[in-house]
Amino acid sequence: MKIRTILAAILAGFALTNCHGKQQEGPNTDSVAATTETLEIEQPPQRDEFRFVASFTKNSDGQYDWIIVKGYVGNDESPFFEQDHWLIAPLDENPSAEQEKWINDKTDINFDGTPDLLIYLGLNAVGRVSEFYDAYIWNTEGMYFENVKGFDGIANPDIDARTKSITSVYRSGANEITEEIYKWKNGKLELTKTSTEKISDDED
Repeated sequence: MKIRTILAAILAGFALTNCHGKQQEGPNTDSVAATTETLEIEQPPQRDEFRFVASFTKNSDGQYDWIIVKGYVGNDESPFFEQDHWLIAPLDENPSAEQEKWINDKTDINFDGTPDLLIYLGLNAVGRVSEFYDAYIWNTEGMYFENVKGFDGIANPDIDARTKSITSVYRSGANEITEEIYKWKNGKLELTKTSTEKISDDED
């Protein structure tokens, strides 16, 4: 017990000496400010602080073929989130005025109770018309948007909160329709069921 007491006294004296030594050098407000700034941790934005804006870029033919979506937090002028994606088919006119058509930030894609982000990519009019989207879910632990890999390849995604599934129905052949059902497993969207049905020409 005495050994511990003596050791504690020695360490305390060493710390006190170092403290006095630094004080004798004179106050350094610059270093104090720098240290304080380094220790500050920026608070990640909350999901409901985001506002989104879509813009479009032209190709060499003068058609709009890329969508750029930026997510701003509060009144910040610099985007906290920014993603671009090619459109399914180029457009002749700038669709920027139809923001609500291209950005859906109200739907809960992974059914965790928090709205996510859907970006409309347009439609493929070959055969039976199919619509496509890119998707980003809000990571509640990391406080950021995370891309859902492969979602932009799901035709006509129907998000059903009741069954907690995403269904895709599309024309997969000249006389057949395919239905795919996706569900979330361990934080990832997985294809759980596929079925194909033959159709007759008069059903088109």
